[in-house]
Formats: sequence, structure tokens, C-alpha cells
Amino acid sequence: MPDRRLVVAAALAAVAALGAAGCSGGSSGAQPAPGTSGSEATSASPDRKPSDRPREVKLDGKDPCSLLTDDQKKRFALDRPPQQSKDSTFRGASACTIRSEVEDISASVTTITAMGIENFGPGQVNGDVREVQVQGFPAYEIHTPGTPTGYDFCTVNVDVADGQVLRAHYSESGAKQPLGKEEICKRAAQLADAAMTTLLAG
Repeated sequence: MPDRRLVVAAALAAVAALGAAGCSGGSSGAQPAPGTSGSEATSASPDRKPSDRPREVKLDGKDPCSLLTDDQKKRFALDRPPQQSKDSTFRGASACTIRSEVEDISASVTTITAMGIENFGPGQVNGDVREVQVQGFPAYEIHTPGTPTGYDFCTVNVDVADGQVLRAHYSESGAKQPLGKEEICKRAAQLADAAMTTLLAG
């Protein structure tokens, strides 16, 4: 019988995906883009990129489950087996979701190869958007307010190549002691940073 918390978390993640997703905090990975205040970037045009990429990193053929090492999984207390899927919201993109039963959270990495970063900017998604950078790559962090207590989520969408985005999603799965927006978004940024570290090292 499916784990009820996983089903609920997956449903909430789907709601986030419809808006396209994300958020952050001042972690070691995602930082506000130069020239931004770090607040909601509502004044940016829908197709504006946060900044130029330092280089192009293609996601074609990349297994999203390979982008988190065992050490990184331990860092996030991800103690359940990875679950692979195809995300129709992102045109069949490959996704990898891993739960942490001990912390009542789930984390996912999605390799989007048929949508560009312009689809995740202000005016294109539901939620509070701000421009950040992850290891020098432009990104959008998005937090969608109004979720049920204990089921908050945040995503970070990184512009890695033309028409390609690395998406990191961090969500609570019915947490008895909710982490709060700042911590959820901080962990989403750290998750994106970890996946980018692995990607760039490959």
C-alpha cells in the first residue's frame, strides 16, 4: 500500500510544478544575483534571464538520480530508495525523488531538456520569485505560499543550457515540526548546489 505521506507530498509537488517551482535562502550554493536586492523579483520581464551562464552544461542523457552522491544524500538525511519518474508538467523530463523518513521531507532533482529558464521567471509561474545564482549559473528560486502546515515546499531552477534547466525541489512530507519558509528555501538552494557540484564534476 503506498505511503500516504509520499502520496500527499507528491500531490503537493505537482501543484508546485504547475506553477513551475522553487525558492532559497542564503546558503552556500544559491546567492542573490548581482544587482538584485534578494526580494521578490516582480519587476523583471517574463523572458529576462538573471545573468549570463559561465558556460553551457547539457543535461541530455543525464540520470537525475546520479546527481546526488551517497555523501550528499546523507547530508540531507535522505534515507529511502530513489524513485525515478517522468514529469509530464516539464514535457517528459526525468525526475528523481528521494524521501527522508526520519525528517519527514522529500527532495527531488529533475533534468529538464525541453524547457528553458524563461519558463520559470516572474510572470510565468505561481509563487514568489527571485533571481539567484548557483555556482555562477543564473537561477530562479520560487516559493509558493499558502500550503498546508507541514507541507511547505521550495524549488530552485538553474539555467544550465539553452532550453535546459536543472530543477531542485525540497518539500516537507507532513512534518510534525514544520521547518518554515526560510529553512525550506535554504535547503532547496543547498540541494541545487549539491546537484550542480556533481554535474560540473562529471
